[in-house]
Amino acid sequence: MGTYTQRRPDNGHVHLRDLNLETGELLRFMVPYTARQFGRAVCMGNTKPPTETAASAAGYKEQILGFAKEAGCLNFEPVVTLFLTERTTPLHILEAHAAGIVVAKHIPDGVSTNSDNGLADLLTKKNVLATMRDVGMILSVHPEKPGVFCLDREEAYLPTIAETIRLFPRLRIVVEHLTTKAGVEFVVEAPENVAGTITAHHLCMTLDDLISGGCQPHNVCAPCAKRPSDREALWSAIGSGNPKFFFVSDSAPHMRELKECAKGKLGTFTEPFVMPLLVQKFEKRGLLHRLEAFTSEFWARFYGFSLNEDTITLKREPWQIPASYHGVVPFMAGEMLGWQLA
Repeated sequence: MGTYTQRRPDNGHVHLRDLNLETGELLRFMVPYTARQFGRAVCMGNTKPPTETAASAAGYKEQILGFAKEAGCLNFEPVVTLFLTERTTPLHILEAHAAGIVVAKHIPDGVSTNSDNGLADLLTKKNVLATMRDVGMILSVHPEKPGVFCLDREEAYLPTIAETIRLFPRLRIVVEHLTTKAGVEFVVEAPENVAGTITAHHLCMTLDDLISGGCQPHNVCAPCAKRPSDREALWSAIGSGNPKFFFVSDSAPHMRELKECAKGKLGTFTEPFVMPLLVQKFEKRGLLHRLEAFTSEFWARFYGFSLNEDTITLKREPWQIPASYHGVVPFMAGEMLGWQLA
C-alpha cells in the first residue's frame, strides 16, 4: 500500500497559543499545521488572557480564522472554548451559547499551562453546570487533581467527574487526554453522554520516555505519560471500536528556551505530523481499519457536527521530523516517519 486515504479528520483538542504570549507570534505559525490537516479543531482557551467571555472567545476565533485564510486554508473551522474560572457565571454560559460556543473547558487550578485562573473546585459552580446542561453545552475536563502524586492525579480526579455526572445526568462531558487504565474503565462504564479522548503522544510514550537516558524535556506534558499497562489500555479502547473514545492531538507548543530550563513548561508538540504518526502506529498495531472512525467520525457525532465530506491522503515515503519548527522542538525530533501528507 503506497497511499492511504480517509475522510478528513477533526482534532478535538489543540493548543495554538496566541499573540499575547511572551513567545511572540506563535499563533500565526501554529494555525496552518492544524488547518491543513483537520476540518475542525477545538482550540483551547487557557491562553493569556484566557477566553473566559463570549467576546474574548469570538476574538480568538477571528484571529485563528485570519491566520488560516492567510495560509490559504479556507475550509477550516476553529471550535473555540469558554474557559471556566472563578468569575464564570450562568450569564457567561448564556452569552457564550448565544454566540455559538458549544464547549466550556475546565482545568483544575495550577495543573497545566496558564491554568492558574482555573477553578479550584468544579462543584462550587453547580449553577454554571446546570446552565450548561440546559443549553446543551459540552463540559471538557482536564482530569487531574492538584496536589496528588503525578501518576495518581487522573484516577484521583475521577470521583469529582462521577459526582458531576450524578448531579447533572444530562450534561455532556468529555474526559480529556486519558492516560490511565482507570480512566479508560471509567469512561467505558459511564453513561452515553460521557466520552474520553486519546492523544497520539500518549499512545507512543510511557514514563520511561521522559527520563530514560536522561531528561527528555520535550516529551514532558500534562498529564504525564504513565505505565506500559496504561498505554495498552488506551490501545485496547481504540481497538474495541467504542465510539466513546476519539482522537485529540493536545499538541501544545512552547519555545525551546521555555522547555530547556530549570522549570520547563508542560506540553508536547505533534501537530505538523500527527496524522502520519497515527497512520504509522495504527498500521504497526494492525488497527488501520479503526483510524478513520477514531479521527473523523466519533468526535463529530458526539459534538453534534456533520461529518467532513472531503478526504486527506498520505503517501508511504520516509522523511525525518525536523529538529525545530519556528523555535519549537517537536516530539520525536530527528526521528524517521514512514508516512507523510500527500
